[in-house]
Amino acid sequence: MKKNRGITLIALIITIIVMLILVGITINVVLNSNILGAAKNAGKKWKDEAQKEATKSNIVIDGVEYASIEEYLNANKEITNPYNPNDWLMAWTCADGRTWSDTINKGETAEGDIVAKLYETTGTPITSIEDAVANPDNYSFALVIEGRGIMDNCSNNKAWRNRTIAPQIQKVIICNGITNISGRAFFGCRKLTNVMIPNSVTSIESDAFARCTSLTSVTIPNSVTSIGSKAFNECTGLASIEIPNSVTSIETSAFAKCTSLTSVTIPNSVTSIGS
Repeated sequence: MKKNRGITLIALIITIIVMLILVGITINVVLNSNILGAAKNAGKKWKDEAQKEATKSNIVIDGVEYASIEEYLNANKEITNPYNPNDWLMAWTCADGRTWSDTINKGETAEGDIVAKLYETTGTPITSIEDAVANPDNYSFALVIEGRGIMDNCSNNKAWRNRTIAPQIQKVIICNGITNISGRAFFGCRKLTNVMIPNSVTSIESDAFARCTSLTSVTIPNSVTSIGSKAFNECTGLASIEIPNSVTSIETSAFAKCTSLTSVTIPNSVTSIGS
């Protein structure tokens, strides 16, 4: 009986020793295979991603990241007026395809098929248009064009194109519903740097952006089928242009005297290019 107990005790001790050896081997295998290290790295990566998600300033819409709401609007062509509809300084109205009205001042009624509204975009409240003209570095303006239909050709109509306003416009926002960018619409807006065009626009007409010397880039939506003569004439700051697959014709001198232009992408859809 005592002999059997001794054998059992020895067997138990051997079993414990074997188990300890196996545990040691397992730990060694885990460490050598870097499983713990991989788990640690995965945890750190998750933490970094969580921190990035918590601190980033960009916006995410439908799983796509955009640097700003303007970038989202421009990318999706869902362009609407981002400003307070009652804070405009001046306005002009246009019945579909007809002549633009005289200047409508703040506080008056501005109604029409198409309404162009001039906003101040600087922090200092404007005292008068004359003050803005006299001190151009203190002010900047945005022109928002709302409504539906055809913009009247601006060749013989001053509207915002008079000498005191056009040179001060730095941003143009054309809202959904406008079907064209009329001739000479932004001619001579030499401070213009930002243009937003919706996918309702089908044509950019003659001299539309001529002499916009500060314009460095413009996104033409896939709805545009024609680019008129001298549309971007003398846009000396324009460095590159990508013409979408919807465009079929580029008229005479559309990009004449664009002295900084180094890259032009022309799709197979284009069937005619003017001189």
